Amino acid sequence: EPFVDVRALAAPGGPLPVLGVFVLFNLAYYGAFYGLPPWLQTALGFDAARAGLLVLPIAATSVVATVLGGPVMRRFGVAATLRAGTWLLLAGVAVIMTFGTATPAWAVVADGVVLGVPYGLCNLGLQRLMYERAPAGMTGVVGGLFQSARYVGAILAVGLVGAFAPADPASPVDPRGLAVAMSVVALAVIVILARDLRRLRRYDQ
Repeated sequence: EPFVDVRALAAPGGPLPVLGVFVLFNLAYYGAFYGLPPWLQTALGFDAARAGLLVLPIAATSVVATVLGGPVMRRFGVAATLRAGTWLLLAGVAVIMTFGTATPAWAVVADGVVLGVPYGLCNLGLQRLMYERAPAGMTGVVGGLFQSARYVGAILAVGLVGAFAPADPASPVDPRGLAVAMSVVALAVIVILARDLRRLRRYDQ
């Protein structure tokens, strides 16, 4: 027997689309999480400690959103929660396109708060979809694949940040190109997820 039954995962109504969406979601999310500190240090002149504090709201808000995600899903449904989370992700990464040397610190903090919310909401919502769609006897395997999808997205984000790094290490980082790429990825998350949920309308309840 195969360690991972790919045919079962890819069957209609299976968890494969959820895993794909989670890879792309983490690619966009961690692109911001990894991409903002170099810009804060090289373009705005903050030291490493202050740069870390300025992106801390992304992680802190995601914790709060995770705690509140369960009640939100029970109140509004899985589909509505995921749609709201993915649109917030797009808004959060798109705003980075406006960042420049004159951007105040409070704007970075505010955008970090926005970016943290979708991670909490979508992480819970996608986990629920994944476990509901897991083939019989594959719950543990699918759970492991879900975590692997998280790491794959984060690793790809490192490559994406590196792709937009300046050729001269002494030059300041410009976040706009990275923000455009993350916005395209976030838009792909919205489209793929919307098509997947449309096929299974029970999640609107």
